[in-house]
Amino acid sequence: MVDWEVNLGIGAEENMGNALHPGDGGFIASFSDGTTTGSNWKAQTFYIAPLVNVNCVVESGNSRLSSSCSASPATADAFALHREVPTTWYATSFNDASWPSDSVFSKATVSPKVVYINFSTQFNGAQFIWSFNLILDNLVWLRFQGN
Repeated sequence: MVDWEVNLGIGAEENMGNALHPGDGGFIASFSDGTTTGSNWKAQTFYIAPLVNVNCVVESGNSRLSSSCSASPATADAFALHREVPTTWYATSFNDASWPSDSVFSKATVSPKVVYINFSTQFNGAQFIWSFNLILDNLVWLRFQGN
């Protein structure tokens, strides 16, 4: 999943007149086989921005935690933290056991847009998921091990 950004490389977008506002993510899905998004997915972060100081990101095992970073509007000299994406992350043989679990967020927290609101019944029990930080985590790879 990629969070929208207007200012490439610093994770900021236009919002209510502020050209350098940090955006928010959130993903919800309901698939035809009955699979829905929920707390049983994995979510690994590969791009965190905008950051005032990259040292605010804490790595604990394979978790990249940006919860202690400021989510204030960015400045033009904001920083971004990029991690290399494994080339075979999508393969059924890829071992995601060390990836952190996803985080589940309420629709009020994600502030869904009109597209979600107009079709909310089609999501049939699915939950909004992302990594640990909706605001600063901008490139998140999601994985689900189905039955």
